[in-house]
Amino acid sequence: MKGLMARAVASRRNEFRSRASIRCGLLLVLGMVAPSVQAFDFDRLRDASQADFRAIAEDAANAYQFRQWQHIRPLTGYWGLGAGVFSASSVQHDDAWSRVFGQDTSLLGQIGAAGEIAFDSGWSVGATAAAIPDSGYGVLGASLGWTWPVAGQSGWEIAARGAYSSMIGENDVELDTVGVDLALRRRLRVMTVYGSAGWSTSRFDVSFDESALDAETVDAGRLAIGLSRWLGAIFVNGEASAGSDYVNATLSVGFGI
Repeated sequence: MKGLMARAVASRRNEFRSRASIRCGLLLVLGMVAPSVQAFDFDRLRDASQADFRAIAEDAANAYQFRQWQHIRPLTGYWGLGAGVFSASSVQHDDAWSRVFGQDTSLLGQIGAAGEIAFDSGWSVGATAAAIPDSGYGVLGASLGWTWPVAGQSGWEIAARGAYSSMIGENDVELDTVGVDLALRRRLRVMTVYGSAGWSTSRFDVSFDESALDAETVDAGRLAIGLSRWLGAIFVNGEASAGSDYVNATLSVGFGI
């Protein structure tokens, strides 16, 4: 009996240490990455050339859309909530950002929360709310998904998702995105691994009275891999994706049942 109690106490201590280590690791990563993520006064787009506007549209469409937030719901439960979700995206046209905004740019990012509710039928609905740091802008999104198991009780699932997102803030700047993803994922005890392929189309437009800029449409494909680690009801999820010469990373901490 004493041996069982000792093992139980040791197990709880190890779990506590593991959670503490993950939290410290996340804080360390955010501390290193967040300062390099930049925000901008989008009103300065009124003075951009059409070529620079197109370049900035490609970078912004890649960074500020719903598809950064994936697979919040646990495979074993019905709903999940991710808090402190952070994403960072590479920039391919730093020269255009420099000309328009007057500063060097290496990363674009957003930080917020995401949630998803699943039903017995396999359907799920999700929502996100994120802020673009220090800009006065944010991103709101919603999704509709469908998940079905494959290979019996092996833990394999196929998941399909459609999503819509929109930049919010001043009415003079609009970025709307529609995207679809198809993912294959598997639960391995307290861990979930997945890979996905997706496509999105975005429309970037400004409506300043004195601006003659035409709206730009950006189409892009992408591939992603991700890993979720569960500690009781708490999860940590990391995802990396690439497409159209861009690299993206997403990190989230949350809980689900």
